[in-house]
Amino acid sequence: MLGKIDLHNILFLDIETVPLYEDFGQVPEEEKYFFAEKTAYQRKDEITAEAFYERAGIWAEFGKIVCLSVGYFTPANKRKEFRLKSFIGEEKKLLVDFKNLIETHFSRPQNLLCGHNAKEFDFPYIARRMLIHSISLPQKLQLFNKKTLGNPTFRYTSPLAFWRLQALYFSKTDGPCFGYSLTKR
Repeated sequence: MLGKIDLHNILFLDIETVPLYEDFGQVPEEEKYFFAEKTAYQRKDEITAEAFYERAGIWAEFGKIVCLSVGYFTPANKRKEFRLKSFIGEEKKLLVDFKNLIETHFSRPQNLLCGHNAKEFDFPYIARRMLIHSISLPQKLQLFNKKTLGNPTFRYTSPLAFWRLQALYFSKTDGPCFGYSLTKR
């Protein structure tokens, strides 16, 4: 599969998130209640919502994106050059800048988004934070009520998917496989 993908069509991405407020004491009372309710299933009885708040950044409704980094390949003198760009600063601005990048350079059908566990975390988190800031979603992130498998409007790849595939192969064969060729040694 990887041999068929043109690396110039992939936008690699990763986000870094933190709790919306630096300290639980700064959280409005209503949000404290919702946070306590949302995290009750994960917290042990002896762990308070306040003690658990340091993990709030993993939920888009209680966290924010502080850095959104992307990477992509560009042709450079008959070789591939990898370029990196990080969006930092005020969250709304970094989300608008990221949206502009996608819509300007990575909106074609052959373009893929790629990130480790991005389908489960990064993509939904980015989409939720865009909605919270009243930013319309770029076509590549309009996933609501759509099956991702076989959906031509949602094109992504993930190293995690390949690792899972390799783990499946490891468990069903006598030997390990190397690279992405999935061949026995």
